[in-house]
Amino acid sequence: MKILQISPTDNVIGGATGLAMDLKSCLENNNIQSPMFVGKKFSDLIDIKEIPKNIFNKAVSFLLASDLDYFQSDIILSSKDFYEANLVHCHNLHGWYFKLETLRKIAQLKPVVWTLHDMWAITPHCSHSFSDKQKDGFYLCSNKNIYPGILWHNERYLMKKKRFIYENNKFNIVVPSLWLKEKVEKSVLKDQKITLINNGVDVDIFKKYNTKDVRREFNLPFEKKIVLVMSFAGKDNPFKGWSYVEKIIERFINNKDVTFVCIGDGLDSERVKYLPLTRDRNVMSKYYSLANVLLYTSLAENFPLVILEAMSCGLPIVSFDVGGIGEVLIDRVNGYLADYKSLSDLENGLMFILNMPLMRLDKMVNNSEEVIREKYTLQIMTQKYIDLYKSCLN
Repeated sequence: MKILQISPTDNVIGGATGLAMDLKSCLENNNIQSPMFVGKKFSDLIDIKEIPKNIFNKAVSFLLASDLDYFQSDIILSSKDFYEANLVHCHNLHGWYFKLETLRKIAQLKPVVWTLHDMWAITPHCSHSFSDKQKDGFYLCSNKNIYPGILWHNERYLMKKKRFIYENNKFNIVVPSLWLKEKVEKSVLKDQKITLINNGVDVDIFKKYNTKDVRREFNLPFEKKIVLVMSFAGKDNPFKGWSYVEKIIERFINNKDVTFVCIGDGLDSERVKYLPLTRDRNVMSKYYSLANVLLYTSLAENFPLVILEAMSCGLPIVSFDVGGIGEVLIDRVNGYLADYKSLSDLENGLMFILNMPLMRLDKMVNNSEEVIREKYTLQIMTQKYIDLYKSCLN
């Protein structure tokens, strides 16, 4: 079997792109070839090819308020990898690299599996709508600046274009969460085959290290309680709710027992320590292992890998109840689900975890590790995809 994947990048750091790369590796471990076409290539793997682009492509798309046209993704159709592929597996097709008309052409020649890592496919242009309002089967974007934003209101054309391609082709849609599955079942894609396959993580990499050892390695205090924050994805992204992190830090300013550790760029202060972003997942596992709790303030999510990775490392989590997070993070069992956009409930959650008796905390850590190993490993996810591929081909 040969599965051709299409993804914005081959960057292992990004959630959706990292998952595509993990799937590629796992498929190959199962003797299934998985070449890729990407919008931007970072690796030196010879079976990953970059879709050509230039400044003109993106400039025209920006001016005409459409990320559906003007890209050179038709090059995929004339490639040897496409010719030899049994099936094409698409991931995010937004990111200013893919012409949606190419998807129509692919679907007329090969079976297509399309994993929706966000809502873009069922909105005019945005990856999250922040609204349940619908028009003609599409969830309406709250404003035109939500990523990927548009210069002017071209929603009517974008919806018409997507609808035409969807209604005249067959896709096997995969969603990582029940939350998104329910939305897709009420959308323009409702008549397509829709399969739930949860994201998975590599439990051989994401595992708990000795807390004292990793704190010593990163020169962090043994006696403090540490709140971990992923600042690299948050400061410039309104989806990630960085303002809530800043306000939480202010509320703990007089608590001498608590230190915040942020992954990403920033200047250290008395209360906040920054550790560099890394592509090394073993180092990320150490980051998870040095903390007492992960503070996750995202305002829009599907089924985030950060949550699964942290749980696999036994780290309790405080998060807003958003997207599919509540499907894996059970309130007060392996973390704390705060009311959406409630700063006071975030604070309540942190205090609940930080002041938890040791015996109950150990049980929470074990619950987190067990649920990942039982339901959300890369191996489980990959086997479900292989089963889906086989059913599509049969």
